[in-house]
Amino acid sequence: MKSPAMPVRPAKDPNIETLRGLAILLVVAGHVIGIDATGGMKVADDSLWRYLYASLQYVRMPLFTAISGWVYALHPVAAHEAGTFMFKKARRLLLPMVCVGTLYFLIQYITPGTNRTGELAEIWKIYLLPYTVYWYLPALFLIFGAMAALDVHGACTTLRRWGIWLLIACAGVLIEPQLSSRLPNVFSIWGALCLLPFFLLGVGIRRFRAELATPAMRRLYFAGFLAGLLVQQLVWFSAGNSHVLRAWFLHLPIGIVASAFLLTLKWENRLLIRLGSYAYGIYLFHAFGTSGGRILLTHAGIHSQTAIFLLSMCLGIGIPILVEIVLRRFPLLSTLFLGRKMPRRSVRKA
Repeated sequence: MKSPAMPVRPAKDPNIETLRGLAILLVVAGHVIGIDATGGMKVADDSLWRYLYASLQYVRMPLFTAISGWVYALHPVAAHEAGTFMFKKARRLLLPMVCVGTLYFLIQYITPGTNRTGELAEIWKIYLLPYTVYWYLPALFLIFGAMAALDVHGACTTLRRWGIWLLIACAGVLIEPQLSSRLPNVFSIWGALCLLPFFLLGVGIRRFRAELATPAMRRLYFAGFLAGLLVQQLVWFSAGNSHVLRAWFLHLPIGIVASAFLLTLKWENRLLIRLGSYAYGIYLFHAFGTSGGRILLTHAGIHSQTAIFLLSMCLGIGIPILVEIVLRRFPLLSTLFLGRKMPRRSVRKA
């Protein structure tokens, strides 16, 4: 008698996987350069490197988050499985945050030449407050929780309802500066508040693709994308930085239209698809490679910013891929450091 066929998982969308690869490349490149003159390559605020960083500053994390929303919309949570859903997200996001974050903190603590070294007695703070690149993990966990609550109560079942919640989320971004100046950023809650609109955007574009992913809408997004880039250039060459955009909250529409355009763009690239399959591992471990590349060249007396950028990019991508390949061979380590599900042990019949 034939055994029943196992359900077949739907194939991953090559367009989204291409974008995932692009997004992780942009994230790694941004962290190599550094958010300011004290981080990463420590480049000057008026340098070409800072200009390149600023030009895509409000596309990187919005796109990364919008992709997560799009993928979530493929299998939205149901009321009876909300607890299981959040447990899985805790394993996938918070467990690696603790394990990889602790490892990175300790390596920074004992390694000379790192940009930021914390006090060992304050290691507990990295589990409650934003810590280097790992701030995104608790923020995304909170976003998943908020989206699960909305779906359990049927709050985004129609285009109109979804649009209302998107506007509410955008309003949250507008009041975030007042809230964050008065309350601590526990569990990266303010980061979650700022990124929630982009997650909802990804959900909506997938869920209401018949209305939001048409060729006409794509052309509209593209026009907005070009306008956003133009505004960024004007601000940069007039003010010398892009912080003015955030002060005017222009980063919000720029990130929305850019993400919407890319999510609806039919683009496939095999290399980026391959890279996208390791995106989570790269995100978790790229800081080890990017820091290592910078320290190695500095100790070797090489101070070329181009050389540092290229080596840091190669190590920031290559090392995490190798680490993930190795970790996948050890179920416990794969669960602890990648958040992957522990395989069930097969029971042999007597």
